[in-house]
Amino acid sequence: MNAARRSFLARLPLAMLAAPFVADAQPRGKVPTLGFLIYATPSDSLALLDVLRNALRERGWREGQNLAIESRWAHGQVGRLPELAADLVARKVDVIVVGSFPAAVRAAQRATATIPIVFVGLPLHVVDEMVGNIARPQGNLTGMSYHASPENAAKELEFYHEMSGKPSRIVVLREDAWEPDRRIGARSAVDKFGVTLERVAFTGREGLEAALARIADLRPGALWVTWTAVVSSERRRIAEFAMVNRLPSFAASREYAEAGGLASYAASISELFRRSAHHVDRLLRGAKPADLPVEQPTKFELVINMKTAKALGLTIPPSLLLRADHVIE
Repeated sequence: MNAARRSFLARLPLAMLAAPFVADAQPRGKVPTLGFLIYATPSDSLALLDVLRNALRERGWREGQNLAIESRWAHGQVGRLPELAADLVARKVDVIVVGSFPAAVRAAQRATATIPIVFVGLPLHVVDEMVGNIARPQGNLTGMSYHASPENAAKELEFYHEMSGKPSRIVVLREDAWEPDRRIGARSAVDKFGVTLERVAFTGREGLEAALARIADLRPGALWVTWTAVVSSERRRIAEFAMVNRLPSFAASREYAEAGGLASYAASISELFRRSAHHVDRLLRGAKPADLPVEQPTKFELVINMKTAKALGLTIPPSLLLRADHVIE
């Protein structure tokens, strides 16, 4: 290499020197496009897109340079999902990332059988149904599951039961549009503690108020909230309802504990979106979904809101406080 060329290369930014690493993933001149399909609103999930965008940047993909992103939000309206998925397919996106709502994943499935789909945060029993073999997924789907095993639901119930004063009856608030309740996995814990789980279902935001009124009439010992897109957007409303009705309440999301719920035990959705960048990166470079096993979370965080505990007059066992990953004072 002559001196003039060495001098020229030395003056180039590092990012330019690294550019061919990404460019090799696509034919010259074609900028790949990532589709992002979410059931919730931008205010509820834009941060998750930012997590994914940053994780992709670490792998060399920069929006506006060698990657385009098309985002579609259904704003909590299930009926909009098919048209939004079809729009992404019509725009010839290269990969579609879909959030944790099963109906959104199915809408993407119906819209295309060829474009790779990466789901993030589906319950494990839904994943089994959709991909058949998590080690070698069938069809055009792969991604991140939310629950590592049915036993995790049992551990969740064990924590909640102990910190809420060991109630004999717990109401499970769940959304009709969601998949069959994974809490069947908690049966061993139900039998162990002799607790009764009673389900109260609702449909969409419009059905939530009636469901909360029903729970108030039932007067259970605690409230276990199934985490869905609607629940995420209404988490403060539900936590306030629980406080007014003197109900220890829980959900499998740190955001719920931060909104005023008593506790949460869950994998980090943000971490799952960060990990999904690995699958997206591989797919953009030519891998097939069947080559990418579905990942399961390996770390679950216990979050306890001590402000809520004190307001409810509860004493959290020291053993649980020691196990907590985060305590909100």
